[in-house]
Amino acid sequence: MSFKKIVVLGGGPIGLFCAIEAAQTFNSGKVTLVEMRADEYSRMNVPALPTPVGKHLEHLQIKAQAVGKSGAAPLSQIETAIHEKAVSCGVKMKEGWVAVDIIGKEKRSDGRFKSMAITIAQWDHAKKAASTKKREIISADLLILAVGASGIENDLFKKTLGFDTETLNASNFAIYGVYTKTYDASLQSKLQNEVKSIAMATAISTDNSEYLLLTLKQATPADFALLKQNSTKLRECMDVAGRAYQGQVMHELNAKDKAVGAFEVKIKRARHVISPKFPALLVGDAAVSPHPQAGTGLLTGFHGFEALQDLLQALKAVHRSSDEAVDAICAFEDSYEIYLSAKALEGTVIILNHLIGLVDAYEKSCDVDFAKAKGVEAKYLIRFNALGGNLLRIKMQSQVNRALRFAEMLHADVNRLDTKANRTPRSMFDLSGKLDDSLSKTPVTGTMQSNDSIKVLWKDIGDTYIELMQLTQSYKPLQDAIQKLSTALPPKPVQPQGVSV
Repeated sequence: MSFKKIVVLGGGPIGLFCAIEAAQTFNSGKVTLVEMRADEYSRMNVPALPTPVGKHLEHLQIKAQAVGKSGAAPLSQIETAIHEKAVSCGVKMKEGWVAVDIIGKEKRSDGRFKSMAITIAQWDHAKKAASTKKREIISADLLILAVGASGIENDLFKKTLGFDTETLNASNFAIYGVYTKTYDASLQSKLQNEVKSIAMATAISTDNSEYLLLTLKQATPADFALLKQNSTKLRECMDVAGRAYQGQVMHELNAKDKAVGAFEVKIKRARHVISPKFPALLVGDAAVSPHPQAGTGLLTGFHGFEALQDLLQALKAVHRSSDEAVDAICAFEDSYEIYLSAKALEGTVIILNHLIGLVDAYEKSCDVDFAKAKGVEAKYLIRFNALGGNLLRIKMQSQVNRALRFAEMLHADVNRLDTKANRTPRSMFDLSGKLDDSLSKTPVTGTMQSNDSIKVLWKDIGDTYIELMQLTQSYKPLQDAIQKLSTALPPKPVQPQGVSV
């Protein structure tokens, strides 16, 4: 028997793409998508639309519906368009449901299962728990998990399916705002450089609004906690940043509650993307969570989807119990693994560079405090703290160097695989534009230690991050920077009559 029953867990863009592809590949098959959310899509953040994703939306004949004339739209609009296409392709939607149990069926001689029975339960959003009464069992010859970075931590997927993840225990922080469209083109801010000194800014224009994402360079957990817990402070921060960055289009924040947001940026990746015993695999943020400064999760997830396209074509031609089916699933992991490693290293370098920027800002504040301090003991303590910051910078610069060395090794592995497969060797830029740029600016020095690995590197970075957070625990540079911007801004202009914000 060939693959007839495909189940996708996760109804975001990548999960929807996978469900559509499965339905179109296996014409006589049955594709079921299970999604926890039961209400309409509501995420207001606006992802940059990578060219491959835009072309695929065109292929599905839904690009205009998904992103409008501007070529960009809130994630909710994109998801709604892909969802409607999935339904039209015959994908069965189980919305407001979650998987609660998975049992393997038809074990092969090598211990792998040919199929599985998945128990799903209706999700009670009020109780935040799965129903014990409203349950169904669905069969699957192939399970695709597009459950996101947090969803993959579910014990069902880790203990039953055998997936495991590793996380870089060092963070950046990001905030975003959705603004009304322009009504006065003469408002051109001259404070963009000031904004760029505290954050990497990404501005995207949609048909109806403007979106600004700030990946903060100089923010501590204390800064982030204040913004995360105080929506008024967060709106004030994004209001100032929006007007300072590009006042002519970002004049006023949208009044909706979800028009602003703050989130912690962490790099996480799966140790492997196929289950050791089940015909199950990971795509999207479940496989790797990228750094937003290096591109959207939509693009990263789409690379996994492209690998899945090749897998589905291979599975279409083989029996689900054959060795060829297992080989095809393993080939999916081989092709996807390289890209996941590149994205993990890319995010590692970006986080380290932002933390080095935080140390730079901290040392400057120490200089200011030293000039104001009275007494030898006070001055000595400030200089001691500044020295501690300098030592941490040296550590993190060394860690950047190690990450880039691993990137060079990864690129060499890619070239060997491409040569073996008679493909044109891919450049470092093909793997990661950010890593390619970093290597051009920061040539790798030194030699690799025999016992070094990405796992060891991530542990070392985590230890350094703890030291940095202890050193800067009462330091709130973001609040001072926003106050400085606010003081420098001109008063808000009077809004013309008849224009709604």
